[in-house]
Amino acid sequence: MRAGMNYGGKTNDSDPRLREDEPPFRPWSERWFVLTSDETSCSIRTTYEIKESLRHKTIVKPRINSQIIAQELRVVDETGANLGVLSREEALKLAKPELGIDLIEVVPGAKPPVAKLMSYDKYRYEAEKQFKKERLAQKTGGIKHVQISARAATNDLLIKVKQLEKFLAEGNQVEIQMRLRGREKYNRDWARQKLEAFLKMITVEYKRLSDPKPGGQGMFMQIAKK
Repeated sequence: MRAGMNYGGKTNDSDPRLREDEPPFRPWSERWFVLTSDETSCSIRTTYEIKESLRHKTIVKPRINSQIIAQELRVVDETGANLGVLSREEALKLAKPELGIDLIEVVPGAKPPVAKLMSYDKYRYEAEKQFKKERLAQKTGGIKHVQISARAATNDLLIKVKQLEKFLAEGNQVEIQMRLRGREKYNRDWARQKLEAFLKMITVEYKRLSDPKPGGQGMFMQIAKK
């Protein structure tokens, strides 16, 4: 067990910053704690724990039926039709859990919160499906960068083309960054011609997301697979 902090020969084992489940030697800047709470409990969490929970994103379970605490709700049915602003009691009367119709608080941050009448099992299935879709998009999508030189040799450019085509095949957008040096930065027509020549070397179909623009240390543009 880790010892508490020493203050003039006395230890302080109750210090909440000295939790046994925290990795040792963490910088103090990551060990300050905050108080978090919900309608049923409150707990002390370090900023390290909060960062970890954000990094490992999970599906947040909504309040349903009697768990809802808002006194007024904007209620929509399963088709999306707006039933207006109802009191909590009126909205709960519309829910028929035994028939597969639950009252689900789908937008708790709205004023008043938005609740939807539908099967919670169906809602959970759709939420998990959307969550998996977003996670997949995060893994396979995004912007990749390919950097080339305006005076690079043909063999070097072909290597860059192969790398670029791999990124496109994985579903990524690609930003092409062409480095320019000295006076090359002021000869934009020449630089644009060099970039267009590189684009002609790409063998797969692609679409332009932006035209060549000067910026940074040269010129850049973005493309994606058709």
